[in-house]
Amino acid sequence: MNNKLTFLFDGGCPLCLRETKFLKKKDTLNQIRFIDIDSKEYDPIFFKNISYPEAMSNLHGILENGEIIKGLDVLAYSYELIG
Repeated sequence: MNNKLTFLFDGGCPLCLRETKFLKKKDTLNQIRFIDIDSKEYDPIFFKNISYPEAMSNLHGILENGEIIKGLDVLAYSYELIG
């Protein structure tokens, strides 16, 4: 199954980690792919060229059609996906 959303998050942020942990637990259909931008393995080329500084400036999500969403739209769509 393709992910409906790629959710870029800051793995160095306790609040972000708490939120993503909650979302992962509720995402029983694995519709969301979580990507830690704070990881040394993060490579923007695989994520619509969203640079680390850009990703840190605002929450980013990539829809399955390639569209980028930002800010609260990412959280709103995540909650829609998990029900």
